Amino acid sequence: MRLAASILISLLYLGVIAGYVYAGVLELELDKLDLTPLSAIVLVAAAWLASWLDLPLFRIRGPALAAGDQSPLARYLLRDYPPLAGKTRVHINLGGALLPVGFSLYLAATHPLPLATLIIATAVVAAISLLTAEIIHGIGLGVPLLVLAVVAACTGQALGAAAAEPLAFICGTLGTLIGADLLRLHEVRKTGLFEVSIGGAGILDGVFLIGPLAVLFS
Repeated sequence: MRLAASILISLLYLGVIAGYVYAGVLELELDKLDLTPLSAIVLVAAAWLASWLDLPLFRIRGPALAAGDQSPLARYLLRDYPPLAGKTRVHINLGGALLPVGFSLYLAATHPLPLATLIIATAVVAAISLLTAEIIHGIGLGVPLLVLAVVAACTGQALGAAAAEPLAFICGTLGTLIGADLLRLHEVRKTGLFEVSIGGAGILDGVFLIGPLAVLFS
């Protein structure tokens, strides 16, 4: 039942994205990222398919979270997992993290963006991500999507010159990954979760969403 619901929601999401693209709403943004409407849909579809694959990284120890300490939503989402035992498996999601990072590196290699500019822009978004990400007990890490997208868009416009939109995508994606996920990874143990996945919400994860939102706001 959960699998069917997830597939339905994902297909609806892809349909909305396809409608926006072919309606021309994102025509300028796609052009700035060197994407055609078809290639954009292929990219989103590939990310959705890849979002079903989590690659294991390592385990971290932490205090167990008693079942009574979890929210009703957390208890529902974790009902199929083993009892919480103070040890968390950390994974990285192929579609929600690795694919947008790979596309960011492609944009960095194909646009006139100095390395210093990339580092500064990414550091700005990473700093805001680090400060604003919150631990949601029994769920994981949460980030303010719109805030980070606006910060990435403004940073891209301020530092990116002719490549403002690609820079917004790059710093939005990499900055969120570094600031919210990597630099605060040690806090994941506070959630008491049996396992977590960086970018694990796939095409609905902050790492995946903030880059495109930043381009749109640009």
